[in-house]
Amino acid sequence: MALNHLLVLLPQFRLIESDLDLAAQDGDRKLAIKALVSYAYVASEVAVMLENYEGVDEAFIEELRNTAAAATDAKSNLVSNARTSPKGAAKDVLPRIGQVSMRLAGMAGHFKLQGAG
Repeated sequence: MALNHLLVLLPQFRLIESDLDLAAQDGDRKLAIKALVSYAYVASEVAVMLENYEGVDEAFIEELRNTAAAATDAKSNLVSNARTSPKGAAKDVLPRIGQVSMRLAGMAGHFKLQGAG
């Protein structure tokens, strides 16, 4: 059951990253806030789930937690500071989210094979 839930969550990272890219490009404050909150929630949930799988790098789990915290900070900055643009808020966290998303895409394939076997 946990593996199925994990496999459902992993593609969400790509969608969230895409939403944040679009928000930064278009200056869409509401979409940026929504994407940052979604990322923080999903990354935190997946970090907890990955702790239960052998062979998952603990440093990567920590990076998931760190990027979740960075997304929360970026969202707080957007909410509390009207001068912060979505592009400015996403500037530091978006590349890290992209790296996490790419790594999780590979992990999704691995977990699918694991579940089939």
